[in-house]
Amino acid sequence: MKKKTLKNMSCILCILLLIISVTGCGNDQNTGNTEDNNQKEFVLREDMKGNKLQYFSMDGVKINFPETLGDLVDSFGESAKRIKIETALEYEDRLLFDSENPDQQSKIEADSTKLCKLTYYRNDSEYHTFSVAVINDSNKSIFVTDAPVQEITFYSGDGEYDEYFSTMLKTIVINDEIRMDSTYKKEDLIAYLGEDNVTMMGESTIMFYNGSGFNCWYFQYDKESEIITQAVTQGFNNDI
Repeated sequence: MKKKTLKNMSCILCILLLIISVTGCGNDQNTGNTEDNNQKEFVLREDMKGNKLQYFSMDGVKINFPETLGDLVDSFGESAKRIKIETALEYEDRLLFDSENPDQQSKIEADSTKLCKLTYYRNDSEYHTFSVAVINDSNKSIFVTDAPVQEITFYSGDGEYDEYFSTMLKTIVINDEIRMDSTYKKEDLIAYLGEDNVTMMGESTIMFYNGSGFNCWYFQYDKESEIITQAVTQGFNNDI
């Protein structure tokens, strides 16, 4: 029961962040939040402009943020023994894609969004799992690997979602700096991004407006240890 509860919490969080960003960052990519909602405007200092957070690394493989889910799968290359994509919701938990049988992938219905669980296997016992939200805004169904990526969530592996998003590999590094390894802290993140470029949301979330492409980032941290436990990046157009 605990495992199912944590799984549902994680899915709900991702969906809520997706909704928040549509009404926040997604509406104005040039200025971030406006003065109408009494939040500060995001103004990047010069050295943070130009899509600063633009790639992540796993097992030494540099991966640019993808346009489609298939781009992401292809980016892992030979470093992955196997890649599985499954639905991430309790009531429809099923396999969508398996690199061992790529011709048997599922489709996503027209005008729909789907939250997926992607598992990268280095070998049979070492793997890393993170969630990816994709969208099909066309009027016909498309293969899951053709779906544009709207959101990617990275997990440190030792957070409250560890039971579902089991993490054996702790090798994800964003921009060669932000280490999702259960040691990287809030103060490290703010020092890297710049205090003037981030906004605190609630008690344990840091928001960063990236300026282009995957333009909104939400970093969650543990309130006691201040270790970064999740990084969520969101993009709302594919003309990047």
